[in-house]
Amino acid sequence: MHTLHILSYVITELPDVPIILLSGTIGEERAVELFKEGVDDCVNKGKLVRLVPALERSLREAHSHMARQQAEAELLPSEKRYRNLTGRAHINLRKTNKIGDYHEKSP
Repeated sequence: MHTLHILSYVITELPDVPIILLSGTIGEERAVELFKEGVDDCVNKGKLVRLVPALERSLREAHSHMARQQAEAELLPSEKRYRNLTGRAHINLRKTNKIGDYHEKSP
């Protein structure tokens, strides 16, 4: 299977998996295109010293993303309860002047 097909598959089917491209021939313009397509980092084969920091950063970002998704999922039931309660509440606000004369009320 061609590399770009594999890349496309991983980006589509496994969106939470960090992608680090290891290449010796990729140009700067192509690297920018790949970042736009979903690659997290590109490491040149001649600069493997960058590989471990790239892996660590990608794993930190993936962990942070998963933690944020979990927190949002845990908030959903609470938000639904709040919206349900406030949607059914009948609130009547009135605006009066200093002597109590009625001016406005909420619907």
